[in-house]
Amino acid sequence: MPIHREILKTGPKRTVWIESEGGVARRVVKRFHAPGVLDRLKDGHRARREVRALERLAGLGLRVPVGAIARRSEGFWQLETDAVPGGASLEHVLDGRAPWPARPGVVARELAALVLQLEAAGLVHPDPHPGNVVLDGDGRAWLIDLARVRRGSAPAGLLVTLAASVREISSRTFRRRYVRAEETLRGLPHRDRNELRDLETRARQVRRDAGEAQLDRWTRESGAVTACTGRTPGWKLRELPPGPWTRVRFANEDEARQVWTDLARWREHRIPGPLPVLLRLGRRPRIVVTNRDEPGDRARALGDRGLAARHPLEGRVPWAPRE
Repeated sequence: MPIHREILKTGPKRTVWIESEGGVARRVVKRFHAPGVLDRLKDGHRARREVRALERLAGLGLRVPVGAIARRSEGFWQLETDAVPGGASLEHVLDGRAPWPARPGVVARELAALVLQLEAAGLVHPDPHPGNVVLDGDGRAWLIDLARVRRGSAPAGLLVTLAASVREISSRTFRRRYVRAEETLRGLPHRDRNELRDLETRARQVRRDAGEAQLDRWTRESGAVTACTGRTPGWKLRELPPGPWTRVRFANEDEARQVWTDLARWREHRIPGPLPVLLRLGRRPRIVVTNRDEPGDRARALGDRGLAARHPLEGRVPWAPRE
C-alpha cells in the first residue's frame, strides 16, 4: 500500500511530515537540514537528543510519542516516531482546523493535568504553546517537540504564559475552563472575577510583546518566509496562498518595509485581512498581497489585541471583504 506524505510544517532548519497508509496516520518524521556545513554536523546530535528526551519522559509516566528512532535518510538525519492515534495539534483544534475530539471542558482538564504532571516531575518546557501539544482521538493530551525540556521549577508566570499562547485562537470561556480545572487539581480556591480579568489583561500584554518579537522572522529565513530569487532582495511566504493577488508599489524601501511589517503584525495576531505574499526591495520596491480580505470581525479582533484600527494599505488598494 502506498505511503502518503503530508507536510505539517517546514522551516530553514527542519521539516515535519506525517506518513499515512490507507488514510491512517502511521509515523511522524522530523527531518533536520540546518543551513551551513558546520551546523549540519549537529543534526545527528539533535535527532538523538530528542530520542533520549522521549525515552526519559516516557519513563516518568508522561504521555509522549513512542517508537522513536534517529536515523539518516536521503543524506539527512531525521527523528521518527509513531503517530499519536487520532492525533490533532491543539493549535489546530482551537483555531478550527481540526474537530474537537472531546468536550472542551474535558480537553481543558487534560491540559491542566499535563501541566501538573510536568511540574511534579520537576521538568520545565521552555516554549509552551499549543503547537507542542497533540490531542488523541479521546481528547487526551500528548507532549511533542521535547528536545529542550529540562529540569527545573515552573516559572512564576506560567499561567499567564499559557493564557497568552492560546488567547488569539481560543474563547475566553475555554481559557477560564482551563483555569478552573487547574485550580481544582491543585486544591486551590477559585479566582474571583477581578482576578480572572487581571489574568486576561496580563496575558494580552505578554502576547503583544511576543508578537512584536516575532516580526523579525518576516525579514529573515524562517518558518514564515524565505528569500526571493532574482537580482533584487526580498522575501516571500513559504506557503503561497491562492490568488488572485495584487501588486502595490512604494516610493522607497522604508515605506515598503513599514507596510510589510504592519501586514506581518496582522498575521502574527490573526487579524482578518489581506495576506502578505511577497516583498521586493531595490529601486522599485513593491509588495504583493492577496486582493481580498479574509472574513472575520476585524474591529473586534483589533480591539481584543489592543492594536490600531488603521488598515496597513489604507488609501492604496480598494479593499472589500470576501463574500
